[in-house]
Amino acid sequence: VLVFGLEEFRPEMFTVERLCAAVQSEGGAAVLAHPVREPRFRRPWSEVRDLFHALEALNGGDNGGAADLVFSIARSLSMPATGGSDAHSSAALGRCATRFRGPITDERTLVDALRSGNFEAVDLAGGR
Repeated sequence: VLVFGLEEFRPEMFTVERLCAAVQSEGGAAVLAHPVREPRFRRPWSEVRDLFHALEALNGGDNGGAADLVFSIARSLSMPATGGSDAHSSAALGRCATRFRGPITDERTLVDALRSGNFEAVDLAGGR
């Protein structure tokens, strides 16, 4: 889970429901990172929309099949999709990104853009 806009971590945030409730109450944004990679999101996909603002569809550490599946899930839930490098290795660095449709000047504008869906996932390696 990628979280933006929280002031501090609290121990009760160890469950996804409590974490996402804190994100909502503080006006933050939550993205479900690599949702089909193990360990997967082990709840019905219908619950995703109530918990998260977006799904990470493009990820430098995933293969094309994973991206296609996540884009399909995002479309079926009418949710936006992000991209990220997930740079656990140098090969993954800079492969994918999120293109915002307006300037991101600070954390607040990032959170607002994520909450509004004003972005798209891009594959900088040329696949999408």
